[in-house]
Amino acid sequence: MYEQNENPWNDPQDSQSQQEMYHRNPEPGNASNGLAVAALICSVLSIVSVCCLYGAFVFGGLAIIFALLSRGARKKTYGAAHTALLIGTAGVLISVVITIGSFITVSRQYGGFDKFLERYTYTLEQNFGIDLNPGSDNSGTDNGSNGTSIFDNNGSGDYL
Repeated sequence: MYEQNENPWNDPQDSQSQQEMYHRNPEPGNASNGLAVAALICSVLSIVSVCCLYGAFVFGGLAIIFALLSRGARKKTYGAAHTALLIGTAGVLISVVITIGSFITVSRQYGGFDKFLERYTYTLEQNFGIDLNPGSDNSGTDNGSNGTSIFDNNGSGDYL
């Protein structure tokens, strides 16, 4: 009835269907767990790097993109992708708030961004000896002798 090398308990068609069951290719439009994990990692990195302004924008943006791509054809995100979307968005928003806050603080403290740059340039040139105009003869630097500097003559840093 059976040949000598054939096992009666293993049906060749049955073993083929079992192999297909484990080696199915995902259907197009299905969610991808790998992208959800990548989104979650990027979102955590965006929160960690929120004080490093550009890192939070890059990682938060990647987290949002990966989370949206991981949902596939579905309209909602679930699980890790949803968490990554929320955390990545929070990282970007926190970074935006910190950036706006720092510009407002600089503007209030120095009376505008131009005066901040003037003070910054003065500090670099006077305290650290860094010349920001390497080809010039220091004609662009204000030493306070003509009264137009933001510092008074005794160097206290008060506005005139």
